[in-house]
Amino acid sequence: MPKFLLKSCQNPDSDRVAEVRAALGMGWEEVYASPEGICTLARAVRDARGQAFCLLPFCHTVEAEAMGARVNLGDEVSVARAGEPACSSLRDVLGMELSLDRTERLPRMLQATSKLAQSGEKVMYSVSGPLSILSCLMDLSAVFREWRREPELVREALAHLREQVAPYALAAARAGAASVEVADPPAAVSIVGPRVAADVATLFTTPLIEELGPRMPAGTEVVLCPLAATEEMRSLECANVRVRCPKA
Repeated sequence: MPKFLLKSCQNPDSDRVAEVRAALGMGWEEVYASPEGICTLARAVRDARGQAFCLLPFCHTVEAEAMGARVNLGDEVSVARAGEPACSSLRDVLGMELSLDRTERLPRMLQATSKLAQSGEKVMYSVSGPLSILSCLMDLSAVFREWRREPELVREALAHLREQVAPYALAAARAGAASVEVADPPAAVSIVGPRVAADVATLFTTPLIEELGPRMPAGTEVVLCPLAATEEMRSLECANVRVRCPKA
């Protein structure tokens, strides 16, 4: 049974990705140029963290990029991050769909998952929650204004994002991921408050996990980042989901 409401990340220190990439002497374009480059960094980060699995992807921007977000791949001290907003309203987001044809990073990430799994590595594949995706598509201050004023629009947007993420999560599982993690760091209760966190839990995270669970390949577990766990998720206690920090 999951242990909910862990309240904090179990490894608040650096995730080591940028540092390990620099130590390897690989530029971000080189890392993302091929599945092999992604595998090389994933294994090196696993070793640096002392983990038993490789965690992919290296940031929370790949879904948004595949929906049309402008993304900076990163520099010497950071991983990929959002560029100029592509949307000014959640209404714009409703017209955007996640497409593997829009970016090379996302399909290569799935190919790397397959290669790692075939070589005997365990892969935890992390899919992003709505605020992580929205933060790459638009200014979050605009998101929260609409959150207060137009709850029905928020409901539609979260449902739309869930529809985009679910097939992607299943694709990661089919590619060989041993675990599929749902993570949304900006949606932590300590950051957004209980009302927004509850909306994310009831309108996105819980129904997403309920949909994914029965459709996952045998042996693939669903993992929930503890920062995304709220009281509203008690209904998941009997589901095949574990709450744990993948960086611990």
